[in-house]
Amino acid sequence: MLKSKLFTRYVTSYTVLFFIPLLILAFYAFHNFNDVLRKEINSHNSRLLEQSKNAIDLRVEEMIKLSIQISNNPYFSKSHLEEDSFLNVVQATKLLENFSIPNNFYSNFFIYYFDRDLIYSPQGTYSPQYFSKSIYKYDNWSLEQLKNQVIMSRKGFVRPAEYIHMNNSSERYITYVAPLPYSSEQPSGAVFYLIRESAIYNMVKETLISNKSSILILDNEFNPITMLGDLEINSVDLQQLRQHRNQFALKTTIKDKPYFISSITSNKTSWTYISFMPTDIVTGKLSQLKMSTIELFLFLFIIGILLIYFFMHLNYKPLNELTKMATRIAGSTLSTPLGGLETVHSAVDHMSRQINVLEQKVESAAVTMRFRLLQQLLKGYFADQEEFNLKGAEYGLTISGTSYAVLIIMFDSIKQLDEEQIDTAFKETFAHSYHYFVLENVPEDQIFLILNDENDQMGACESLCTELLKNFKNNYGIHCTIGIGNWHSSISDISKSYLQACSAIDYWPIRGKHTIITYQQMEESMNYISHYPHQQVELLKAYISERDAVNFATLLDAIIKSLQEKNIPLITARLIFYNMVQAIIHTIYKNNYELNEEIIKNLDIISLARQDSVDDLSIRIKAICSELFVSVDHKGLAENKQNGRMKQYIEEHYCESHFSLQSMSDYLNISVSYLSHSFKAQFNRNISDYVNDLRMTKVKCDLTNTDKNVQEIAQSVGYLNQSSFIRKFKQTTGITPGAYRELSRKGTK
Repeated sequence: MLKSKLFTRYVTSYTVLFFIPLLILAFYAFHNFNDVLRKEINSHNSRLLEQSKNAIDLRVEEMIKLSIQISNNPYFSKSHLEEDSFLNVVQATKLLENFSIPNNFYSNFFIYYFDRDLIYSPQGTYSPQYFSKSIYKYDNWSLEQLKNQVIMSRKGFVRPAEYIHMNNSSERYITYVAPLPYSSEQPSGAVFYLIRESAIYNMVKETLISNKSSILILDNEFNPITMLGDLEINSVDLQQLRQHRNQFALKTTIKDKPYFISSITSNKTSWTYISFMPTDIVTGKLSQLKMSTIELFLFLFIIGILLIYFFMHLNYKPLNELTKMATRIAGSTLSTPLGGLETVHSAVDHMSRQINVLEQKVESAAVTMRFRLLQQLLKGYFADQEEFNLKGAEYGLTISGTSYAVLIIMFDSIKQLDEEQIDTAFKETFAHSYHYFVLENVPEDQIFLILNDENDQMGACESLCTELLKNFKNNYGIHCTIGIGNWHSSISDISKSYLQACSAIDYWPIRGKHTIITYQQMEESMNYISHYPHQQVELLKAYISERDAVNFATLLDAIIKSLQEKNIPLITARLIFYNMVQAIIHTIYKNNYELNEEIIKNLDIISLARQDSVDDLSIRIKAICSELFVSVDHKGLAENKQNGRMKQYIEEHYCESHFSLQSMSDYLNISVSYLSHSFKAQFNRNISDYVNDLRMTKVKCDLTNTDKNVQEIAQSVGYLNQSSFIRKFKQTTGITPGAYRELSRKGTK
């Protein structure tokens, strides 16, 4: 409980209780012991290490730069020196003299290519054997070992301080080796620098003497390079030092003497610098102060514990009630028991996740339904605005105007635009003039727009489309072509406007790309009216009414053959066939023939826009007309079956409180308007009147033959409100349910 994140009242209480003792402890202990100790250690060690690191890093960087210059200089290239020209060797030696500027860090440097018999230096050239035996003699490092180490390390390495024998004398040197070419995957040579250990010591001598400290320098693999000061390398525990890299003021013991150790690692060389400072320099006589601090801390700690227990006992009861309530809400989501505010937080988090999941599901379903409804709108599934708005209102899709048109926008490449850019362009162009819907996720770099307005505004529409073309071109550098279908006053003709827009957009090879093509302009040039078979279509409608399948099929074949022989354009053929299908469907509805949703979906009139030849259109139109005629031919059987299903559904569900025309139409897979019209035509009464008669008949039976109270009887026939039930019963019978029960029972007696 003490580890919980409590609400404000608890936090305030704990803060007040702990602030006073901690403030005293901080003032007394921190300022009189820790502050002095830490500041002294950190200031000395950090300054010592930082100065040493920076000074050595600077010198190492100079050696790396020199190695890179040598790698990039063509006179030192392997190919140049392999020519075995005395002049080339002299040139290389002279240039090395220029590089050999006065330097108090490294005493000399040499270039060695592994497959050459010469070592180059500012003083001259040597054979490898002579160099290793007479010039600089290492005790346990051969040139072959140098070669292998260079190949293993692309960025160079360093050898620890060791004695090198030269001219009958010995001195401790650190050898820094860089590969040639520098950072190469396959070095062919190396440049190595000889650094006197005494040179590094002189750089940090004043600091070491003033602090009586020692500095250990380790390479990037934590191998010792040199120890500067009084300590020796073999007296320290390197494994322990590795664990405390980049830390300050750690205490250790070396040869029974306590030291503070601090370390820092260079970002440039990856070398680690560790300082060893005797503790008696910074600690002094603080033992008595430490004991006083501990005694005071214990006293304040005990007082604080007692006060915390008192306030927790006083304030925890309301939180306990809140925790219990949160446990009930979280329920099984708590895999382990929690306490205090964690339980409340878990319950809130659980509810928040559930809400987020529900919101995501609802949004995903809404997007899918909006897309589906707009597709159905393009396919002509809706007979009037009311039917569309009834289904679309829940998903933010409603139509209020009386004129409709479809636009198809064909982009050269829609991939260069994101959804936000497209939406912004449409809003800037159409939002103040039209109510519009966008149908996305369509093929061939196209977007469909369904425009809705109070009036036919073809001229205004063309003007706005011109602005849209400029908007995409000027703001996004995207070109597009727009096809506009005619404006229509019926929502069922949106599919016709869509087909017209498809025809218009397909007309671009004649009108050209990046233009606005209206179906009205195209129609004038195509002379569509002169090709339309008016008389033959009227005969087809008559054969539909008479259910004359033989003459219907014969005449349909004749019409199609005539149109094929005229060699009319594909665009004109699409419109003629579309109007023929619409005329046939209109005749079917006019004769009250039934077309269920499955047949309508299979018709898919919009598929006419996807046919690429008049022959393909002919095959498709025959299939559509055959499906229509088959549905008409089976009309009598379908009607009888449907009427039986309607009565059966009502008789099985009239007692349900949620009974509605919408649920009944969904079950029967027909529209609400067709359901009402069909039932009224068949039974000469409304569905609501029929349901009410069934309910009242059952109520009268229950009032007469059972002892159920009025509320139970009302609920048994779907009335949840007793007052509305009594009002309906009195409206039907003229008396209340109670009066009816008394009269019926007196009559039976």
